Amino acid sequence: MNRQFPHPPSTPDPVEATLDAAPWVDLRQYDQSWFSLGRPAWFVLLWWLVQAVAFPLTLHNFNILRSALLRLFGAKIGRGVVIRPTAKFTFPWKVKIGDYSWIGDDVVFYSLDYIRIGQHSVIS
Repeated sequence: MNRQFPHPPSTPDPVEATLDAAPWVDLRQYDQSWFSLGRPAWFVLLWWLVQAVAFPLTLHNFNILRSALLRLFGAKIGRGVVIRPTAKFTFPWKVKIGDYSWIGDDVVFYSLDYIRIGQHSVIS
């Protein structure tokens, strides 16, 4: 037996009330004119290509190669840093990672602004 219990007529539907509420943020006012990629668009695309091909194909213990690629594209990577092959860096030139830190699998550095990771840190 399938019974449905509708709201009493005097009780407004809470979902409808939420959907009809005034917005907290007016997205028409959003302005991103301040944002800078930090590098030319062709450089960003080159990085995304290198990251999509080179990172996933490196062996798990090839941290030196992944660190070198990140340094080549402007990241500041300390000594003894471990970076897993599935880590993603949107704009590596906006990332600084301290000595002996570990960056785990599937970590995403969505570096729209500068990100600094201290020494002996684990990000997973």
